[in-house]
Amino acid sequence: MVLYDNLIKDFPRYQVRSVVAHELATRSTKDLLRGLAWLALVAPAGTFATQRLAEALGRREGLGSRQARRPLRVAAIALAVTLIAFGLGTASNVLSRQVEASA
Repeated sequence: MVLYDNLIKDFPRYQVRSVVAHELATRSTKDLLRGLAWLALVAPAGTFATQRLAEALGRREGLGSRQARRPLRVAAIALAVTLIAFGLGTASNVLSRQVEASA
């Protein structure tokens, strides 16, 4: 657990104690291990989904040929990353809020 100087310096002791208690509660429930497990499942799945979506977008726009322009390929990849990151980020935020509320 890390406490930064602005917390210690700028906030009253009772708020610092509250933050420390919250962080200790998070540690005692092994939320870090659950978070790492979530990341181990989601990162490969998200990468695979991004690849498949970028390929599908590319095929739709005719980017499979050798003469397709690179900027269009980059745009397809960027769109795929954005869409997948939004979906996975939303799910991660829901889980994160549940973990924080329980701590």
